[in-house]
Amino acid sequence: MTNDPPEVRARRRVDEEFSRTREKHQALDRFASAVRAVDVVETVDVRRTTAGATVTGTDQSAGRRQVRRAFEEHLHPLSGDATEEPETVHEAIATELSRDVAVALATTPSNGLPSRLKRAVLDESSRRQREMALTVRVLERERESLTGARDSLDEVRGWLDDHRDVRLSTRDFDTLAAWHRRLDTHRETLDDVAARRQRHLDRSTAADLTVALCHRTLAEYLYTDFSSTFPVLDACASLASTCTSAQRTVRAHLVGRV
Repeated sequence: MTNDPPEVRARRRVDEEFSRTREKHQALDRFASAVRAVDVVETVDVRRTTAGATVTGTDQSAGRRQVRRAFEEHLHPLSGDATEEPETVHEAIATELSRDVAVALATTPSNGLPSRLKRAVLDESSRRQREMALTVRVLERERESLTGARDSLDEVRGWLDDHRDVRLSTRDFDTLAAWHRRLDTHRETLDDVAARRQRHLDRSTAADLTVALCHRTLAEYLYTDFSSTFPVLDACASLASTCTSAQRTVRAHLVGRV
């Protein structure tokens, strides 16, 4: 629902991306298995007819077609950004496996599927699998961060909702003083949530010495369609402002009774 708090919508977005990333990781496994089963053809079997025409003993482009067909079956539906226009198979291969591999897999009747090309396809697939595994781990940590923030934000938001329509003139001095202190506590909680969230965004998760993903970069990608790129920080700021305003109102009632 559009009226859900920012951190709830953020968690839903993370869950969607998590499912999609896991699905792509599994699709890469299936694609790599299919590529391994494709026969390597290093040379062209050329024969000449009595009429002087040149023919080949086998369809030399079959291996490349098999690889492209495997990609189209397993990976093409998951390639690119789910919110953008679908890519052509050639564009998708370039996105997922590199432009060089996409060009090399184009049909070339005079050349088969050499071992170096098959190796390049499998190497790029392995690279993407490592990236997907890394993304899954970062998404898991993003989900943990959102869950921790949500519990604290729910507590503050619930207290504010419970006291929103209360007529302060009907409450005694001690009750109002206790509410004023409670609002101080809520503001400290929000400061703590924001600080933890900032620390999380500033971290990176590494798959190895060469591949790492910054949590802030992932957040900017995940929440690009949100009103704020950092929904938890936005929620903290909004609730803190509400607490400050409520505290000012309570304080005015306290001062008026002194």
